[in-house]
Amino acid sequence: MEEQWIEELPEEARASAKVVNELTSSERTCPACLTVFAAGPKYCPSCRLFIGG
Repeated sequence: MEEQWIEELPEEARASAKVVNELTSSERTCPACLTVFAAGPKYCPSCRLFIGG
């Protein structure tokens, strides 16, 4: 059911819905703007979304 819902979203929203951040990895992907950045910052350097960590 969730996959059907995701497939109905626009392409960018589908990409955001599939983002999973492993907080122990060396890279993170912002689910809001899809910027990839090195682990460390708690906020996305591009859009300032709180990622945590």
